[in-house]
Amino acid sequence: MYITKIELKNIRCFENASIDLNTSDSINGCVILGDNGMGKTTILQSIAMALAGKSAASLFDQIEGGWLYNETNDGFVKIHLKTNDGSKDFVITTEFLRESGDVEIRSEEHTSE
Repeated sequence: MYITKIELKNIRCFENASIDLNTSDSINGCVILGDNGMGKTTILQSIAMALAGKSAASLFDQIEGGWLYNETNDGFVKIHLKTNDGSKDFVITTEFLRESGDVEIRSEEHTSE
């Protein structure tokens, strides 16, 4: 299984970002480069949080500065995955909703064949 796309909306330094990793090249890898504070760690933490599932996602809620961009009230991380043989696509969505000052984290997985 491999990641084909990462979507971030209102997550830390990203107002709206989409990273497409599904290329037609035969190279199976990705390098994330950028200056300090540009969001490299946020991308990696977002992937880890989505893959860890709802029970582990709450552990990431303690990250300094919080997850939501500029005090917005909602945001999400979507990780698109594909099986190695290409027969199934998965989308894992982790949503962040600010209500009454607290941030609620919801996670769900969708499958298509």
